[in-house]
Amino acid sequence: MQYFFRFVENNRVFSTGCIINVMEYGQDIILFVSLCVLAGGIFLQLGWRFFSAVHSFFDDDRLLFASRTLFFLGILFIVGWYAYLVYAQYAAWRDAGPPTNFLVPPYQGIGYVLWYEFIRFGLYYVFSACAAVLLLFSSLYYNKIFGGRFLESGEPYLGALAVFLLGNPAWGYLWIYYLAAVLVAGVLGSLITSRTLDRGESFSLFFLWLPLAIAGIIIVSII
Repeated sequence: MQYFFRFVENNRVFSTGCIINVMEYGQDIILFVSLCVLAGGIFLQLGWRFFSAVHSFFDDDRLLFASRTLFFLGILFIVGWYAYLVYAQYAAWRDAGPPTNFLVPPYQGIGYVLWYEFIRFGLYYVFSACAAVLLLFSSLYYNKIFGGRFLESGEPYLGALAVFLLGNPAWGYLWIYYLAAVLVAGVLGSLITSRTLDRGESFSLFFLWLPLAIAGIIIVSII
């Protein structure tokens, strides 16, 4: 029995050390996953644009499904990361001894740890999620009213995905600057298009949503 308890204690120390190491690289992990998800969206767009004419697999319905899936996968990753941060903080305080171990069970409920990580991490994504949902539903609504003239299949979900992922607290409120950049690009693009193309043509943001988000992440990471 003595050897069993020693094994459990050693395993706890090892797991806590692994958690701390992962937490140290947390921002790098979020950066990498966010860039991969956004890059995945770009590959979806390229596949649809350049291969839809030669293969039925790359049709509008599949692009819409893939864009929705990518959007919800992005949300799932952030929610999962928040859950991991809660557990990591709980384990760190639990094993640190007094006085921090009095902040976690069994001395008090898990609510304090949940709130602590929510203020430090989750709240920023709540803000960007609200903006993303507003963008998503307004885009779907107005695009439907105008007969799908302005947005391609799945484009509202990819735009909302970009806004949501930019909610990382380490990047400040990057999603606000991102939306401003998209708006400026849309206005300038529309002005140029109206002067150089036929009136029936409209400027599309289809290939700007995700590259602008990636560029924003890279810029704030370097700065």
